[in-house]
Amino acid sequence: MFGSLIRLILILVFRTFLWGLVTANFTEYNLMGGLVLSALIPMGNYKNLKMEAILPSIFKLVSVPIQMIKETFQLIFILDPVDVYTTENVSQQAQRGSKLAKFIDVLVITSTPMSLVTGIKNENEWYIHRLKERGKS
Repeated sequence: MFGSLIRLILILVFRTFLWGLVTANFTEYNLMGGLVLSALIPMGNYKNLKMEAILPSIFKLVSVPIQMIKETFQLIFILDPVDVYTTENVSQQAQRGSKLAKFIDVLVITSTPMSLVTGIKNENEWYIHRLKERGKS
C-alpha cells in the first residue's frame, strides 16, 4: 500500500509539473489547478493496453490542433453568437468501457474553442454546448 501511495504522489507531481510547463506558469494557483486536473485524468494500468484499441483515439488527438486553429478563426468572425446544445456519439472504444478513450473523447471535443462537453445523455451520447452564428445552420 505504501508503494502505491508513493507511485500516486509521483504521478500527480509529474503531471502537475507538465501542466506548469504547458501553461508556462508556475504560480501557486495555476499549480493547484494543475494538481486538480492531474487528479481528474484517469489513473490506470496501461501495461496491457493494445495499440489497435487506442489508434482511433490517437488519430483524433492528431487532428485537434488543426481543428483548434480552424474554430479559433471561425470564432473571431462570429458577429452574433448563439448557444446551441446538441448531442454527439461516444466513440466505440469508450462505449466498450475504456476510460482512456472516454477521456480522449472529452479532451478532443472540449479543447476546441467553440465546443464543450456538458454532460452525458446516456451511455452512447455526450451533451455538447457549441457556439454558432445566429441564423446559420
